[in-house]
Amino acid sequence: MQKLATVLAVFLLSVGFSHAQDVEVGLRGGTNYATFKGDTGAIEQSEGTSAEYSRVFGARISGFLRFSVSESFSVRTEVGYSQKGSALDLSQEGRTQNGQLVRVDSDLDFRYDYLDVPILAEYSFKTGSRFQPQVFAGPSIGFALSSNLDSDVTARAFNRFGQSQEIDAGSLDEPESPDIETTDIGAIIGGGVSYVLGSGDSLFLDVRYNPSFTAFNSDNTADTGQSVGLENEAITVGVGYSFSL
Repeated sequence: MQKLATVLAVFLLSVGFSHAQDVEVGLRGGTNYATFKGDTGAIEQSEGTSAEYSRVFGARISGFLRFSVSESFSVRTEVGYSQKGSALDLSQEGRTQNGQLVRVDSDLDFRYDYLDVPILAEYSFKTGSRFQPQVFAGPSIGFALSSNLDSDVTARAFNRFGQSQEIDAGSLDEPESPDIETTDIGAIIGGGVSYVLGSGDSLFLDVRYNPSFTAFNSDNTADTGQSVGLENEAITVGVGYSFSL
């Protein structure tokens, strides 16, 4: 209910604002190139452990209203679906009670789905042509919709001659992650270019940087016993279409 109330509040405020302003409606679709930031090195503090995070691709689809404040300045409110997450290659080594060396390699794929609601201030550079560069920035709040963890684990046991026996430890598909925070506070900054059609409608291409400021797993701890805070981070490339009401 809180998610729905927030979204409705944004759009009710937007509708009230639109009575005195020129309004455009649009759709935007793109791809997130996402990973985690923050205490990404904390897990490596455990002896015999190495970890490497890498980016993953995810979808980002949204609708928006743009309200003109002046010829060049406007405010844009969006509501959209955004996939975030990261890949993690984790390697752990240790010895059994009889001294045998064992190494476990894990390929982890974290995927988190959000309902994102950014409010962006946008400035358009009037060039006198159909092409108009733009820059924009503003806060964004995300509401967690679902989370998923896929894992492929391989274990190897080494004898005293260095020979190993590989064991496939299976895979894990865990659709629920109760320790994930329900809200994700961040910002968006970016720029792009729009092309004004003869009808007055516009096509546009933009690039965004979307960092989060709040950890989504603040209750998690590494083997060191210390709190490990990880935040979402995404670079987005998108295209869209807008028209005046």
